[in-house]
Amino acid sequence: MNSDKQTSNKLIDSKDLQSIWKLIKKNLGILILVPTIAYCIGFIYAYRLKDVYGANAQLLLKSNETYDYQDPIYKGLGAYSMYMDVSNQIRILQSRDIIEEVVDKIDVNISYFISGRLKKKEVFGTLPFKAEIEIYNSEQLYELPLSVKILDNDNYTLSYIIGDQEKKYQGNFEEELITQDFGIKLSKNYEFSSTDIDRVLAPDYEIIAHSRAHMVGHFKSRIAVENIEFTSILDINITDDIESRAKVFLDTLCAVFIDYSQR
Repeated sequence: MNSDKQTSNKLIDSKDLQSIWKLIKKNLGILILVPTIAYCIGFIYAYRLKDVYGANAQLLLKSNETYDYQDPIYKGLGAYSMYMDVSNQIRILQSRDIIEEVVDKIDVNISYFISGRLKKKEVFGTLPFKAEIEIYNSEQLYELPLSVKILDNDNYTLSYIIGDQEKKYQGNFEEELITQDFGIKLSKNYEFSSTDIDRVLAPDYEIIAHSRAHMVGHFKSRIAVENIEFTSILDINITDDIESRAKVFLDTLCAVFIDYSQR
């Protein structure tokens, strides 16, 4: 009776362990394969995520740390007037008119990409060519990817899909290519020498034309302006997919604002 009781108290015996081991051996491939696939998917997903960069600048609204209350504008009004003026300057910096002027100056209405096997990377000012586009069919052509393949030192092909129709053209650098949808001119940023021609020909390039309103909205949604407490200094921050473009935008924004304040 004691022997039966001891046997019944065993939670796991050798037969159970053997069954578990047989089950693991039978599914060993799946146990290895599933985590490996999950890791690869996670790696590719993380690799393809867009990088986001931040840039920062500071503007001193007056030459002294605090407002001069003897100034006729502020005399008798005190800190409330200073607060209202700083708030107005913040609104001006974030206004559509100022941002439109900045967008026009830095020429960001065309985005440039290098297409790789797993990732499409946006670049700013580093491609071997620059594009000028005049769009005739704006509703469909804005935000439409245009694929560019450089053939040699003088020629390239341009292809895109609009609706369910694929269109392909061959053009020459420095000459305008006219289609029924747009006119485009690709200008080389430098001459393709024999030493770097292979490097230039290898990648697949892509360009996307944006409307002015699109780019103004893009930057307006990513800019933040704050007043550093107890000072007349404005702290300006912006995030962007390209580090150099964020810096150029902030430098130009500060220059445009300073020019605006002196009018």
